[in-house]
Order: sequence, then C-alpha cells, then structure tokens
Amino acid sequence: MAAAPNAVIQNDTGYLDSTGYYHVVGEVKNMGDVWLQSIVISATLKDENGATVDVKQGSPWLTRLPPQVSVAFDVVEMDYSKSAMIRSYVLSFTYQTGKPLPALLKIENLTSSKNSVGWLQVQGRVVNVGDSESDNTIVAGTFYGSNGRVVCAAFTSLTDSAAISPGTSQPFILTIVDSNRSDFVRTYSVAAESVEYTSIVEFPWQPTIMGALLVVCMLGLRKRTSALSDY
Repeated sequence: MAAAPNAVIQNDTGYLDSTGYYHVVGEVKNMGDVWLQSIVISATLKDENGATVDVKQGSPWLTRLPPQVSVAFDVVEMDYSKSAMIRSYVLSFTYQTGKPLPALLKIENLTSSKNSVGWLQVQGRVVNVGDSESDNTIVAGTFYGSNGRVVCAAFTSLTDSAAISPGTSQPFILTIVDSNRSDFVRTYSVAAESVEYTSIVEFPWQPTIMGALLVVCMLGLRKRTSALSDY
C-alpha cells in the first residue's frame, strides 16, 4: 500500500495577549506515514456576529513534521482594533509531503522557572550527536494548559555560533513574554530542528509545572470560541 499524507489541527486556542494582539495557537499533528513540510495555517477571524474581521496565515517554526508527531503554530493578528473585535475563528491548513531528517539533535537539561516579572522561561541545551554541523538550529516550545489545549507557543534561534559542531551543544532559553499566559501553563514540550537534523520531542514532567496532557484531536476545518475559563 502506498504511503499517504494525513494531518489534523488539534488543541487550538484563541486569546488576546498583554499587548492587545490576538493569537490563535494550536498544533498540527501528522496522522499519516510520510513526513510533511510547507505547512500553512489560515485563520478566518470573526466578530460576535460571525462576520469576518480578517484572515491571517502562519506556519510552524519547525518546518518538517515526522509521522505521528505534532508541531505548534501561532497565527497573530497585529492590528489592535481588529484584535479587539475577534470572538471566534475558523481554521484551515495546507501542507506538502517532505523528506525525512535524521533525529540527531538531543534536548538535554530542561528546567523551567518564572523570572522577576512573571514570565515563564524554559532553559536547556541542544546537543548535536550527528557527524556533521547543525546549521541554523531552531528550538520551539509548545505550552499546554490543564486540559491539554495549547496556551502559548515560543521559539528561539541558537546564535552563539554559526553552527553546532558534532559532539558539542549550545544553550537555549524559551520565554513566554506574557505573565498572564505563563500562569496558565501546566506542562510543555520542546523540540529542535536545523538544516540537517531534527530532534525527538521532549515532554518534561516537573513539580513546578504539573498537569495531565489530554490530546483532543480536531479535524481540518472548524470553529472555536475562545474563553479563558477553558484553561
């Protein structure tokens, strides 16, 4: 039987951040048996009467998605007046099949804490266990609330040097730049990707960030109304 691509959007949430921008965050999960790439999420943002306020697009920071793995997205409305009008949204997405990357990046030494202004920060190291350099390495975090829905997504680029040499590592810090969103987080996942490699997704379970991860699968195109009480 030929390999078949298949994916769903799951665990999505809409929220207004502390600066007044509206975000739609969630995950795309690869349900098929081939790798995916070129994922584009479209969010049709609607007001209280169901009229379209705007249509925004975004892509995950990690560009390749292995079978049975999820990647976070964050679609942002950066118009304050439009953001204030949004009450619901409709999501759709497109993708293409992609070439596999070897999982030769490792996430190690994960810790989490809040800084002096209440922003949650996750620190760790990316280790290159491959035999060539890891170029343009990105680390992405997906942060979940108590019911398993995505609360926030964050990423960082490793810039200590042009590349991570074989057998070496670089530190990273992921920061949620919003104390209100930070308060909703119960657990998180972290993954890395470069031009050459990817990593296995790491789910740390720590006393400071406890909670069950409930996976709620939602199919391709649907509507969700945001409410902070859902967390």
